[in-house]
Parts: sequence; structure tokens; C-alpha cells
Amino acid sequence: MATTQAPANLILATPLKGGTGRVLPIKSVLPTGDTALAQAQMIFSGIKHLGIRHVLPHDFGTGLIRIDGVVQPSPHDPDATGRWAFFHGTGPLGTPSVVSGRLERKGPFGDDGGTQTSHRALLRAAVAALRFRRRPDEAFHTLVIATADDNLTNCATTLAKTWIETGWKTSKGLLVKNRDMWEALLGEFERYADLGMAVQF
Repeated sequence: MATTQAPANLILATPLKGGTGRVLPIKSVLPTGDTALAQAQMIFSGIKHLGIRHVLPHDFGTGLIRIDGVVQPSPHDPDATGRWAFFHGTGPLGTPSVVSGRLERKGPFGDDGGTQTSHRALLRAAVAALRFRRRPDEAFHTLVIATADDNLTNCATTLAKTWIETGWKTSKGLLVKNRDMWEALLGEFERYADLGMAVQF
């Protein structure tokens, strides 16, 4: 497997900015759940020769990136370490092109990153995937972020807007966890929109 270790600056030299919620992704039409990732790859069976990217057969401008995040040995362990990864294509020898990294102890804007959780690792993977390359340069107009975590999809496409309106509080009045990572992700949605690209989950 071809694996690239991403540096802490998230690859792009473009400054990381917190989003305001003016742009949110829409839900993709892909199936959801653990079995969806294999199905998604079958749907995105077209090949775009830029490395090799997974694209819709009838629309080479829509690409697919799969993200994942884990914490070992357990999120309840104070020494737990999170890791994130995204799969964005296939190398020339047919090996998966995977970019991965360790979940930092500090957040994207330099604050304490808090508890290492798989949810935070997934958010970090999404931010890294969106910042890995200038996707418009690859002639994409839409990028689909695929994950087996339905909760992350719902948060990104629906709940994030509500959180902003309520001062980053949940329906139970609790502070939203991983606000810093969510703001970084919202900033990427806005940056993509300014570049003329849509993001879907």
C-alpha cells in the first residue's frame, strides 16, 4: 500500500481559516453505513489519469475520497493515540494511494486538542483530504467525502448550521465537542466554494 505521511501544516501553504457556516456540504446520493464504502468505490468506477482517481463513470468531474479515523488502545486511556487517513486513488502499480498521520495533541489553530477520539480523527482526516491538493487543478467540480460514520455526515450537512446559530451548543445545552476542528472543516467548505467547487458527504 502506498502511504504518504502528511505534515502538520496539512500540506497546502494556504492559511487555515475558521469557517462561519456560510457554506455547508450537501448529502451525497451514495448509500451509507459500513458496507457503503465498497459500494461507493463500485459506483465511482471511472478512472481519471491523475495518479488514478476514483470518479463517477458518467461525470469525471466528481471525485471520491474515503476517510477514516481510529484511536488506540482506547479513547478512555489517557495515553490513547488517534490516527487518521484518507484514500484518494490508486497508484500506477494498482496499490491504494493513502495519506495518513497521527492526530495531533494541539488543535488546528494551536489550542489544546482535547481528548483523542475517533470522531476527532475523522474530522482531521476530512480537513487533511480537502487540503492535500488544489482539487480544481485536477479538473474536479465536486468532491465526495465518503465515511462509514453516518453521524459525521449528519453533523457536517445539517447540525453544524444549528450549532453556529446556538453559539456552538447542542440541543441539550452542552458545548459542542471538537469545535476547533469543525471550524477548520467549515473553513475548507468555504474555501472550496470560493474556488467554484462543491463538497458532498
